[in-house]
Amino acid sequence: MCVDFGPLWVKLGSLTFAQLANVQTVGIGLYLALAVIQAVTEGGVAALRRRAITLEAAIVSAKKQLLRGEASSILTDVGGLEMGFQRVNRTALYAVLVLFTVSVALFAYCTIWHDDRAGAIGSIAIMAFYLILPVAIFVIVVLYVKSRCAMIDGRITRLQTDYLTAALGS
Repeated sequence: MCVDFGPLWVKLGSLTFAQLANVQTVGIGLYLALAVIQAVTEGGVAALRRRAITLEAAIVSAKKQLLRGEASSILTDVGGLEMGFQRVNRTALYAVLVLFTVSVALFAYCTIWHDDRAGAIGSIAIMAFYLILPVAIFVIVVLYVKSRCAMIDGRITRLQTDYLTAALGS
């Protein structure tokens, strides 16, 4: 089966910068929304920290000394994770700032020459830069945060099970 991109290519080639303004406006908003990346990483670490602290307090209160070392180790690992995410957040913030600045400059360029045709390549580039790139950055960071938190989350879950077994067994 052969797909004919001819009509789509012609349509993309006929778009003016003014007709792409909606894409650019949404894209600028998406770049501003990437500040949510910090909330995603901080929220993930905060949830792990709360669970680990609560679990450690329960272990100390129940005087389950055999489990206390693992609880302290988990808290140490959460601290290391938090410091690592601070570096990621700084890097992401600088990258997003640069991309946001470029997007605003490109928007200004397209506003000045709004009657000019963007061409098929220009239309695809604008759509990719303003729509696909910010969404891709967000998805990549979310997956990165999830993968980094998964190991510690598993350790907390195992320690909770061990604690409940020890608490109910005595």
